[in-house]
Amino acid sequence: MDSKLSNHPIGLFDSGVGGFSVLKEIINKLPYEDTIYFADTGRRRYGTKPEEEVLQYVFEIIQFLISKKVKAIVIACNTATAVSLEQVKNKFTIPIMGVIEPGARMAVHCSKKKRIGLIGTEITIRSKVHQQIIESLCPTVKFFPLPTPLLGEFVEQSLNRPEEIQTTINDYLSYFKKKRIDTLILGCTHYPFLRSYISQYLGDQICLVDPAEATVIDLEQHLNRHNLLNKSKKVPEYTFFTSGDLSRLKTNIKQLLGLNIFNAKVHSF
Repeated sequence: MDSKLSNHPIGLFDSGVGGFSVLKEIINKLPYEDTIYFADTGRRRYGTKPEEEVLQYVFEIIQFLISKKVKAIVIACNTATAVSLEQVKNKFTIPIMGVIEPGARMAVHCSKKKRIGLIGTEITIRSKVHQQIIESLCPTVKFFPLPTPLLGEFVEQSLNRPEEIQTTINDYLSYFKKKRIDTLILGCTHYPFLRSYISQYLGDQICLVDPAEATVIDLEQHLNRHNLLNKSKKVPEYTFFTSGDLSRLKTNIKQLLGLNIFNAKVHSF
């Protein structure tokens, strides 16, 4: 791989701002990397759309990121990963990774009783991609998937409704109390922003798997293996594009990413 690409940005995208959980990991673990983030907020709620439509969006966004000369792309969305990862890896030569396999591997490693739960969108759950990967790694696992379609909207719209958020999470997660899980995969990149609410209901004894952590470990290993890590020790540049409301994205950047983002450039698509 051409080492001259090392100073090129990392591209990542999500149907909205859930992928900020992956971006936060990049900021913390890869502090010299420039990034370009595409928030498809104008067409969000991928989890309820036809899979063919989501696949079309993914192809469009990847082509856009490639036009910005990114050196690697992270599909920072479980739904888009489930629908498109194999197809886009076959079509494009640029390194592309998703968030499902890293999270599945981490869940198998964390689970002692091999009773693993998953929360995510309808498409993510229906795809059974997590289940296939987990069972290939450990056939004896008992796997309990649950669609939780309302949770992502709390992150997109407002986290300033703590009682409503906690009540909704409690209603969903009561399912897992009966299943005696010891590990829960946060199978939507929005959900790490709700981690405290989830822990409050399930308790600290349940291992919560944030696939963003494992994904960025994989990303760092890939960049290092191909001599693509940016080692310039310069101040990184974080660029954002959105297909939706620009002012809302700016608010999300402030609320969800905090003071880490001091050099952000935000654009409409």
